[in-house]
Amino acid sequence: MRYIKWILILFVIIFVFLQILANLDTLNTNLSLSLRLPGSADISMNFKFLTASIFLFAGGFIIAILIEIYSWFKYSRTIQKQRKLIQSLRNELKELKPTPVSPALSVEPGKSSALAPDIPAQASDSPDTMESAD
Repeated sequence: MRYIKWILILFVIIFVFLQILANLDTLNTNLSLSLRLPGSADISMNFKFLTASIFLFAGGFIIAILIEIYSWFKYSRTIQKQRKLIQSLRNELKELKPTPVSPALSVEPGKSSALAPDIPAQASDSPDTMESAD
């Protein structure tokens, strides 16, 4: 399959070269670029048609490459930002993840622990209220 691609590219290059040779007299005509600004001298440049078209295609190609480089940098910057965000979220998740607690540990009322901070003691559980109920 890759040979077919290279064969097609070779045929296109040969076709373009043959078209240039067939139209060489037309491509050798002079083009004149003139710029007339009010209050200044005329600026004019003469080019061969072939030279002007090559410069235009090369300029368009360079502009396309610059746009692609800009898109690539923008894409890379977005990936870096997302990686930093993922890493910060992972660190936050590690900090917030509860530590495993043994079932043998129990939290007494009025005392705080990592999982249950400050559980208030109920009135019926205090020793003073139990004695008065008897």
